[in-house]
Amino acid sequence: MWTNHERRAAQSRALTEKGEYILPVRFDDTAVEGLLPTVSYLDARRISPEVLASKVLEKLGRPIILSKANALPPPHSPALCGDVAFDYSSHDGRFEFGHGDLAFESRWTRVSNRSIYCYNDAPSIRGVAVAPVGADFKALGDVSTLDFTSRTRCPAVGQFVVLQNTKGFFALLRIESIGDMTRGDRSDELTLRYWVRPDGGSDFTNERG
Repeated sequence: MWTNHERRAAQSRALTEKGEYILPVRFDDTAVEGLLPTVSYLDARRISPEVLASKVLEKLGRPIILSKANALPPPHSPALCGDVAFDYSSHDGRFEFGHGDLAFESRWTRVSNRSIYCYNDAPSIRGVAVAPVGADFKALGDVSTLDFTSRTRCPAVGQFVVLQNTKGFFALLRIESIGDMTRGDRSDELTLRYWVRPDGGSDFTNERG
């Protein structure tokens, strides 16, 4: 009696819902009073328990897989300066450093083991620029005067990259080495050193390598 009461309540609510509310599942051919023969259903004899569990979770709005694997958070270094090395062929080439308003999510793709593409695609990044080849800390000056107007830049090993985030802060990156498995290297590892100006400044002249 109680089971029939629950079924009638569910069928009544299903009439008022915009989407499908009931997920009928049959485990055998037993006739069920009040269930029209035209009602479609899952046949538990033809699907695995795992598939049925997945369907139930979908119906509850809690699917097992919530996002694509490449949407996982990228590697992260919370320090405001340091040396990092990461595989740029993983996580869509993303690496994040800094924290809070001083966070920068960089993105990289392959060119060779002598240069690499850097993008401003991340939502936290306003622009990306490169310093002239051969420039050192003394020659950098005010990095805000560099050209940030392109989506991508192609720095070489030893060259400086400048990122500005959407909060207006600047980060300076120096490409230390680039691994490229297509050219015989053991891994696609990008090694760089970085500095973040927490005071909002844009002059890195006094930083040290």
